[in-house]
Amino acid sequence: MMMLISVSLMPVVSAQDTDQDGVLDDEDACPNEYGEAENGCPDSDDDGVPDNEDEFPDNPDEQYDDDGDGVGNNEDAFPEDENEQYDSDNDGVGDNEDAFPEDPYEQYDTDNDGVGDNEDAFPEDPDEQYNSDGDGLGDNGDNCPYEYAMTEDGCPKEETMYVQYKDFNDETHNCDDRTGNGESINDSNEECWDGYLRQDKNEIKIVSENLNNAKDSNKG
Repeated sequence: MMMLISVSLMPVVSAQDTDQDGVLDDEDACPNEYGEAENGCPDSDDDGVPDNEDEFPDNPDEQYDDDGDGVGNNEDAFPEDENEQYDSDNDGVGDNEDAFPEDPYEQYDTDNDGVGDNEDAFPEDPDEQYNSDGDGLGDNGDNCPYEYAMTEDGCPKEETMYVQYKDFNDETHNCDDRTGNGESINDSNEECWDGYLRQDKNEIKIVSENLNNAKDSNKG
């Protein structure tokens, strides 16, 4: 009688552990290096990241360098910017871009005059930095930098002021009628305006009944 024997062939599973670290070669990311990491690789700096994943395998304080600038993410103030690494004054602008890397109140110097844009009253004019009297004219070009004056040279000038005057005793036009506040009820009545006064310093003169003539009389 002939007997038939059925043989089932099973795949052979390797049980080899070349580096003897307890992780079989088939599962070991570093089969030829003894390692205590879960993936079978060494962790030279004992920071919990195996050497094959650690971009700084000998530095326990750094593991990754996302922007590839050579400075680890933990030290890098700008880990996503390959052009910046440090921010010495903690103002949010990297030292490479910051014209004043040690001054947290200044970052840029648009006109390259050595005075930061925040302090510089004229950030786009290299010849001017300050406007001490606030008249819009820089101190370097202002002949009177500490006296406010809206003049070409920045110095105050003696100004002549012209004002209209009234003769409230002029009964012809009833100009003496006033309100309880002492104001004439005929303010809009041109006939009650008798002319213009010119005030120079402390001197007041009646100069003309016409403003243009009043100004002409001040010439010379």
